[in-house]
This record gives sequence, C-alpha cells and structure tokens, in this order.
Amino acid sequence: VPSWWRWCNWLSQSKGDSEPQLTFRRNLAVDMLENEIGVIQEQLPSPVKTRNKRKVPGHDKLRRPKYCGEWDHTHSTWKKTKTDHVRLRCSICREKTWLYCSCNPAVPICVDCFGSHLKDSSR
Repeated sequence: VPSWWRWCNWLSQSKGDSEPQLTFRRNLAVDMLENEIGVIQEQLPSPVKTRNKRKVPGHDKLRRPKYCGEWDHTHSTWKKTKTDHVRLRCSICREKTWLYCSCNPAVPICVDCFGSHLKDSSR
C-alpha cells in the first residue's frame, strides 16, 4: 500500500522539511494509478496446513424439520407443532437452537456445543 505509506510519511515529517502539498498529491496520484492491488500474482503453496471440518462417523449436525418440536420417544418421531420452527434449549449451554446431532435426535445441541460433542465422541 504505497499510497498509504506515502501519506503517513508526509504527515510524520516536520513542516519545514516536507514536500509541497501539490508535489505530494501528484506523487500520490501516480502511486494510486500504478497500484497493483488485486493483480493476480503467482503464489507459493501455504506452508500451514488448512484445517478441515471435523468429521466423526455417525455424528452429523442436523436441523429439525418445520412444524416439529421435541423428539417423541414412544413413536420415534417428532412431535407436531403449530409454528414452523420451534427453538429448544441446548442440552449443554441452554442457548435456544433447532439443531441436533444425528446420534441422538432427542438432545438439542447448538453450533458452539456441537464441536465439544464431536470431541467427546471421538475419544
């Protein structure tokens, strides 16, 4: 960012030693015209391995279907409701959520607690 550097440099210099404002503006305009931000340059592969989503077999984060409330253990299905998305409390942090893990649909779990659930399940 040469134009930003030029501006900071011009401001930091004392008033007697700094270049005239017209010269500064011309140089700034030239820097902005010759700016190469956004130009695609060849990049080397990143030395840091990017992190993938954690996958544990049998554990998927799912969203309850519309017009469904809690899990009915007796019929192994969702209880019907009149509203489209009823948000239940997370079983860990008590935050409202409509997500659950595929391993146990009866236990609502929020996005933040799902990671700790996977961590505990993979042990």
